[in-house]
Amino acid sequence: GSRGQINKAVVSTQSTGENENLSKQLKDLTEMSQTREDELMSRVNTLKEDLHEADKRADNSERQVVYLLKRVQHQEDLASYYMEACKGSGQFIDDSINELIDI
Repeated sequence: GSRGQINKAVVSTQSTGENENLSKQLKDLTEMSQTREDELMSRVNTLKEDLHEADKRADNSERQVVYLLKRVQHQEDLASYYMEACKGSGQFIDDSINELIDI
C-alpha cells in the first residue's frame, strides 16, 4: 500500500510541476502576443500618420498646380492682349505710312 501512495505522490507532484510549467508557458505566450499586438498597433498608427502627411502634401501639390495653371492662363491672356495691341499698333503704323504716301 505504501508504495502505491508514494507513486501517487510522485505522479501528483509531476503533474503539478507540469501544470506550473504549462501555465508559465501560457503566461509567456500571452505576454509575447500582447507585445506583438502593441508593436503592430504602433506600426499601424505610424502608417496612418504617414498616410495623412502624404495626403496633406498631395493636397498642397494639387493647390500649387491649380495656382500655376491660373498663372499660365494669366500669362496667355496677357500675351494675347499684347498681340492684339501690336496688331493695333501695326495697323496704326501702316495707316500712317499710307497717309504719308498719299500726301
